[in-house]
Amino acid sequence: MAYQELQQLHTVSHQLLMNSKAISRNTLCPCGSTKKYKHCCQQYDDQQRSATLTQERNSSKILQLALQHFRVGHLIQAEALYQQLPEHPEALFMLGKIAYDSAHFSNAIAYLNKAIALKPESQLLCTLGLAYEALNDIPAALDSYQKALMLNPRDADAFYSLGCAYQSQQQWEEAVKHFQAALTLEPNASKIHYALGCVLVTLEKFELAKTCYEHAIALQRDFADAYNNLGLLMHIQQQFDNAVNYYRQALKFKPNSAIALNNLGNTLLIQEQPNLAIDQYRRAIACHPTYAEAHHNLGAAMYQLGETEGAAASFRQALTLKPDYLNAWMSLGKFGLEKNDFNLAAECFTQATILKPDCTDAYSSLGLTSLKQGKADATVAYFRSAITLQLQTSFSAPGPKKPPMQIDLAREALISARNLLMAAEIPFFLCSGTLLGIVRNNDILPYDKDMDLGIPWHVDRELISRILTQSGIFEEGKVQEDTFENRQWHLSFVHIKNQIALDLFFYCPDDEHFICGFNFLPFPVQSHPHRFEIGTLFWQGLDWPIPEPVEQYLTDFYGSDWRIPDPYFDTVVASHCQLPSSWPSRRNFGYARLFDRIKEQEWLKAEGYCRQMLRLQDDSFLTDLLASINTHIEKHA
Repeated sequence: MAYQELQQLHTVSHQLLMNSKAISRNTLCPCGSTKKYKHCCQQYDDQQRSATLTQERNSSKILQLALQHFRVGHLIQAEALYQQLPEHPEALFMLGKIAYDSAHFSNAIAYLNKAIALKPESQLLCTLGLAYEALNDIPAALDSYQKALMLNPRDADAFYSLGCAYQSQQQWEEAVKHFQAALTLEPNASKIHYALGCVLVTLEKFELAKTCYEHAIALQRDFADAYNNLGLLMHIQQQFDNAVNYYRQALKFKPNSAIALNNLGNTLLIQEQPNLAIDQYRRAIACHPTYAEAHHNLGAAMYQLGETEGAAASFRQALTLKPDYLNAWMSLGKFGLEKNDFNLAAECFTQATILKPDCTDAYSSLGLTSLKQGKADATVAYFRSAITLQLQTSFSAPGPKKPPMQIDLAREALISARNLLMAAEIPFFLCSGTLLGIVRNNDILPYDKDMDLGIPWHVDRELISRILTQSGIFEEGKVQEDTFENRQWHLSFVHIKNQIALDLFFYCPDDEHFICGFNFLPFPVQSHPHRFEIGTLFWQGLDWPIPEPVEQYLTDFYGSDWRIPDPYFDTVVASHCQLPSSWPSRRNFGYARLFDRIKEQEWLKAEGYCRQMLRLQDDSFLTDLLASINTHIEKHA
């Protein structure tokens, strides 16, 4: 028999031996030689078996030692040991895992594919899918997870991994389906309940999401991330006290969670507790110094406290850490706009439009920047872009509407101002919308937003401010013009108890007219009513100074049809006696306020602004916009 044939015969003999029961020494040898097994192949097979056992024992020792190194984090030693078994599927799997954990994803894929070729298992395929996901090769990842399920249709991890992959691709319904399948197989897996909850929040199925997070916590009492997400869910639903409690639970189990600290700060800021919010943001930054969102939010809290320079520094730090951070560009731009640093504002808002070309707030903010620079054409162009983009946006359900001004509280605020001014012997008179309501309706207009008083031009502005604010009844309203020289046309205050705004307008004589209006840089918005004397009107049991003849005054501002109510009339935009020099500004203001009304889905008010502006000037954009607004009005009727 040739040597080659003999080797083949021994191989067949060995395979038969390994796949059958033990062969008796005295039986005929299975190789067909007619000799007894003990005189034929037994010696050869014993040698083969001994070598195999030795190899298996050595491999087992290597795998055991490598695993011990792996478990204590000695990855270099573990990797060196596994590499001694280049054809062993378990060693290849662990080499793939070490490469994956070290972010060497291409190497991980190579090792895992080799292991799968030797021994296909669903666990190996799931790990391979994770490596493909890390390289953003989602089709390859999905293929790996699906192959894992073909090998083991009851592999909960494969269903879970598929759900995560679909979630990363924003295929929310597919993600839900696979997470639910995973839970059917493994109902006590807290991580799957948690993952399903995250997707359900995105789908705005808040009650179902809450149930998922609660299941996750019931299964894992120290599940800090689930507590944190419950806090986020409560914040979304404006249950702020509950949100704070959940964040504190998250921090109980993970005290250095920068995310939970930042989220807690956000809720405290909404609750108008900026000092407490600042503490949380600073703790978050201490735990995670490169956390751009926490730096930005720290700035937002400081801004709320009036620490604008410190806020700007935080916004800049956030942008240093994350140059594509849209919110930080917007916040820094608003700082520039408030400080009249128009170059900074324009740079920031322009960068925001580059990062997000459909960012309506960025275009409207560029419009406000141009408005304050007196660039009429640019202002209109930016607001037209903002309005067009806003109308192309899918509107979410409108938020709660601001309640109308309470008439009884407004009366109280107005009488308080009257008493303080009269006690200080400062002359004043009812004017604008407040006068219109009392003359026409014998009461304050139900749709008004503030109280209006006129003051003679010569009265000291600083004196009025001291009298009203030192009384403890009023405080200064928010203003952009920081000096009294820049606030010569009107002052704003707020009744502290009732939160009713009070505007004082200063009337400057001008031949047969007065000039009055609103402060604004670079140019004030001014009206030019006829000169009048001061008469008296009896209202609420008190005498009130008013312009005489009052009909002429109201006609000057509101037109000859002033007796017909128009709840959407805006004096800044539509005053009938506005100076021609203010016409470009009133158009710009009209566009700005029109954008706000559309954004807030206040369609009737938006229609009112359109009609007011079209009465003053033909504008094809506004004509087309009016038709679109009327469509929304009909839709929401």
